[in-house]
Amino acid sequence: FVRQWSAFINSPKLKVLCADEGLEAVFLMHPRFAQHSHYFNIPEWMTIASYQDDVASLIAAARVAVTDYSSQAFEAAFVNAPTVYFQFDKEEFFGGGHSSQLGGYDHARQGFGPVETSADSAAEATVHLARGIHSHQDEYRSRIESLYRFRDSQASARVTLAIENLS
Repeated sequence: FVRQWSAFINSPKLKVLCADEGLEAVFLMHPRFAQHSHYFNIPEWMTIASYQDDVASLIAAARVAVTDYSSQAFEAAFVNAPTVYFQFDKEEFFGGGHSSQLGGYDHARQGFGPVETSADSAAEATVHLARGIHSHQDEYRSRIESLYRFRDSQASARVTLAIENLS
Protein backbone atom coordinates (compact mmCIF):
# COMPACT_ATOMS: atom_id res chain seq x y z
CA PHE A 1 0.00 0.00 0.00
CA VAL A 2 2.68 2.48 1.05
CA ARG A 3 4.95 1.62 -1.89
CA GLN A 4 2.13 1.96 -4.43
CA TRP A 5 0.82 5.28 -3.15
CA SER A 6 4.35 6.65 -2.68
CA ALA A 7 5.13 5.74 -6.29
CA PHE A 8 1.99 7.55 -7.43
CA ILE A 9 2.47 10.75 -5.45
CA ASN A 10 6.12 10.92 -6.51
CA SER A 11 5.36 10.59 -10.20
CA PRO A 12 7.32 13.13 -12.23
CA LYS A 13 4.21 13.40 -14.44
CA LEU A 14 2.22 14.82 -11.51
CA LYS A 15 4.95 17.26 -10.61
CA VAL A 16 5.13 18.53 -14.20
CA LEU A 17 1.32 18.76 -14.38
CA CYS A 18 1.15 20.88 -11.23
CA ALA A 19 3.98 23.14 -12.39
CA ASP A 20 2.58 23.58 -15.91
CA GLU A 21 -1.04 24.12 -14.86
CA GLY A 22 -0.42 26.02 -11.61
CA LEU A 23 -2.15 23.30 -9.62
CA GLU A 24 -1.68 22.35 -6.00
CA ALA A 25 -1.46 18.61 -5.32
CA VAL A 26 -3.01 17.70 -1.97
CA PHE A 27 -2.39 14.38 -0.22
CA LEU A 28 -5.32 13.58 2.07
CA MET A 29 -4.98 10.29 3.88
CA HIS A 30 -7.88 8.31 5.28
CA PRO A 31 -8.14 9.04 9.02
CA ARG A 32 -7.27 5.42 9.86
CA PHE A 33 -3.94 5.75 8.01
CA ALA A 34 -3.02 9.30 9.00
CA GLN A 35 -0.93 8.12 11.94
CA HIS A 36 1.25 6.23 9.45
CA SER A 37 1.93 9.18 7.15
CA HIS A 38 5.62 9.11 8.07
CA TYR A 39 5.97 5.87 6.06
CA PHE A 40 5.03 7.66 2.85
CA ASN A 41 7.63 9.46 0.79
CA ILE A 42 5.62 12.66 0.36
CA PRO A 43 7.35 15.08 -2.02
CA GLU A 44 8.09 18.61 -0.87
CA TRP A 45 5.96 20.15 -3.63
CA MET A 46 2.81 18.37 -2.37
CA THR A 47 0.53 19.71 0.36
CA ILE A 48 -0.41 17.33 3.17
CA ALA A 49 -3.97 17.67 4.45
CA SER A 50 -5.91 15.89 7.17
CA TYR A 51 -9.52 15.45 8.11
CA GLN A 52 -8.98 18.21 10.65
CA ASP A 53 -8.82 20.55 7.65
CA ASP A 54 -11.76 21.81 5.63
CA VAL A 55 -12.13 18.70 3.47
CA ALA A 56 -15.27 20.00 1.76
CA SER A 57 -13.34 23.03 0.49
CA LEU A 58 -10.46 20.84 -0.66
CA ILE A 59 -12.81 18.67 -2.67
CA ALA A 60 -14.71 21.68 -4.00
CA ALA A 61 -11.45 23.06 -5.41
CA ALA A 62 -10.39 19.78 -7.05
CA ARG A 63 -9.88 19.52 -10.78
CA VAL A 64 -9.32 15.75 -10.47
CA ALA A 65 -9.67 13.42 -7.49
CA VAL A 66 -7.62 10.27 -7.04
CA THR A 67 -8.73 7.53 -4.69
CA ASP A 68 -8.87 3.79 -4.48
CA TYR A 69 -12.41 2.85 -3.43
CA SER A 70 -13.54 5.87 -1.40
CA SER A 71 -16.98 7.39 -1.65
CA GLN A 72 -15.19 10.76 -1.73
CA ALA A 73 -15.43 10.28 -5.51
CA PHE A 74 -19.12 11.16 -5.23
CA GLU A 75 -18.29 14.46 -3.51
CA ALA A 76 -15.72 15.21 -6.20
CA ALA A 77 -18.27 14.38 -8.90
CA PHE A 78 -20.73 16.82 -7.32
CA VAL A 79 -18.26 19.62 -8.06
CA ASN A 80 -17.65 18.21 -11.56
CA ALA A 81 -14.22 16.75 -10.81
CA PRO A 82 -13.61 13.35 -12.38
CA THR A 83 -11.90 10.64 -10.33
CA VAL A 84 -9.02 8.32 -11.08
CA TYR A 85 -9.53 5.07 -9.18
CA PHE A 86 -6.08 3.70 -8.28
CA GLN A 87 -6.96 0.07 -7.53
CA PHE A 88 -3.68 -1.84 -7.48
CA ASP A 89 -4.99 -4.27 -4.84
CA LYS A 90 -8.53 -5.05 -6.01
CA GLU A 91 -8.28 -8.83 -5.52
CA GLU A 92 -6.99 -8.42 -1.97
CA PHE A 93 -9.35 -5.57 -1.16
CA PHE A 94 -12.47 -7.48 -2.16
CA GLY A 95 -11.09 -10.95 -1.44
CA GLY A 96 -11.39 -10.86 2.32
CA GLY A 97 -8.26 -8.83 3.08
CA HIS A 98 -10.31 -5.77 3.93
CA SER A 99 -13.57 -4.91 5.66
CA SER A 100 -15.23 -4.13 2.31
CA GLN A 101 -16.98 -6.64 0.13
CA LEU A 102 -17.61 -6.60 -3.58
CA GLY A 103 -21.07 -5.17 -4.11
CA GLY A 104 -23.13 -4.07 -7.04
CA TYR A 105 -21.13 -0.90 -7.77
CA ASP A 106 -18.65 -1.30 -10.60
CA HIS A 107 -16.10 1.53 -10.59
CA ALA A 108 -15.12 0.91 -14.21
CA ARG A 109 -18.69 0.80 -15.50
CA GLN A 110 -20.34 3.36 -13.20
CA GLY A 111 -17.50 5.46 -11.79
CA PHE A 112 -16.47 8.98 -12.66
CA GLY A 113 -13.12 8.17 -14.19
CA PRO A 114 -10.77 5.39 -15.18
CA VAL A 115 -9.74 2.48 -12.99
CA GLU A 116 -5.97 2.11 -13.04
CA THR A 117 -3.82 -0.63 -11.51
CA SER A 118 -0.33 0.88 -11.62
CA ALA A 119 1.09 4.10 -10.23
CA ASP A 120 2.30 5.15 -13.66
CA SER A 121 -1.03 4.57 -15.41
CA ALA A 122 -2.86 6.35 -12.57
CA ALA A 123 -0.54 9.35 -12.92
CA GLU A 124 -0.99 9.36 -16.69
CA ALA A 125 -4.79 9.24 -16.35
CA THR A 126 -4.67 12.06 -13.79
CA VAL A 127 -2.66 14.22 -16.18
CA HIS A 128 -5.03 13.52 -19.06
CA LEU A 129 -8.16 14.24 -17.01
CA ALA A 130 -6.69 17.44 -15.56
CA ARG A 131 -5.80 18.65 -19.05
CA GLY A 132 -9.17 17.62 -20.49
CA ILE A 133 -7.67 15.24 -23.03
CA HIS A 134 -8.72 11.84 -21.69
CA SER A 135 -10.31 9.67 -24.38
CA HIS A 136 -13.35 8.97 -22.16
CA GLN A 137 -13.68 12.49 -20.71
CA ASP A 138 -17.18 12.98 -22.16
CA GLU A 139 -18.35 9.63 -20.81
CA TYR A 140 -17.26 10.52 -17.27
CA ARG A 141 -18.81 13.97 -17.54
CA SER A 142 -22.06 12.38 -18.71
CA ARG A 143 -22.10 9.98 -15.73
CA ILE A 144 -21.58 12.89 -13.36
CA GLU A 145 -24.32 14.99 -14.96
CA SER A 146 -26.82 12.13 -14.95
CA LEU A 147 -26.21 11.48 -11.25
CA TYR A 148 -26.47 15.10 -10.13
CA ARG A 149 -29.40 16.56 -12.07
CA PHE A 150 -29.94 19.40 -9.59
CA ARG A 151 -27.19 21.77 -8.53
CA ASP A 152 -29.08 24.39 -6.60
CA SER A 153 -30.10 25.25 -3.06
CA GLN A 154 -33.55 23.67 -3.33
CA ALA A 155 -32.77 20.10 -2.21
CA SER A 156 -34.51 20.52 1.17
CA ALA A 157 -37.63 21.88 -0.51
CA ARG A 158 -37.71 18.96 -2.97
CA VAL A 159 -37.29 16.42 -0.15
CA THR A 160 -39.99 18.10 1.95
CA LEU A 161 -42.39 18.15 -1.00
CA ALA A 162 -41.69 14.48 -1.76
CA ILE A 163 -42.39 13.55 1.87
CA GLU A 164 -45.58 15.60 1.94
CA ASN A 165 -46.74 13.91 -1.27
CA LEU A 166 -46.42 10.48 0.39
CA SER A 167 -49.49 11.14 2.57
